[in-house]
Amino acid sequence: MATDPIELSVEYKDFEAVRDHMGKDLRVTGTCVVRGGGVAVRLRDFEGNPGINPKMLVLELDFTLTAEDPSEQPVEWHGGWDDERYEEVEFRVAPDRVTAPPPPPEKIKDVH
Repeated sequence: MATDPIELSVEYKDFEAVRDHMGKDLRVTGTCVVRGGGVAVRLRDFEGNPGINPKMLVLELDFTLTAEDPSEQPVEWHGGWDDERYEEVEFRVAPDRVTAPPPPPEKIKDVH
């Protein structure tokens, strides 16, 4: 039996995408603040159709209902630093559990 997704009030803070050439890492970080807590959040590769823009890295925020997770949670994703094709990160929200808007897209900053 399928259940309806739960609507959450989510605030996104300090999202950043950095391609670190010295550390050889492409990382995306941020903080999700879920009003009331009780929700675990992780940032993962998007498994659906990413769209038609090959310069856009698409990541998904996966919200999992729990009883004990805190309201404010850092999220982090790491990828291949040498993949120069990506210029921006777009976020999607896994729609099967909760309804919440994603954070706005982030330009990838290059650090040498």
